[in-house]
Amino acid sequence: MTSPHEAHSLKQVSHSPPVLSVPFDPRPPEPLPEESTVDLKGYLNTL
Repeated sequence: MTSPHEAHSLKQVSHSPPVLSVPFDPRPPEPLPEESTVDLKGYLNTL
């Protein structure tokens, strides 16, 4: 049960979620998605 492979698998799994959750949480703020939608709508309207 105390295999080196199991310990490695657990470490990788624990390192994957936090790494993806850290950059994803502060990246998509509230004013960012709204601005993107307005820009896209305005650009399409101009066309």
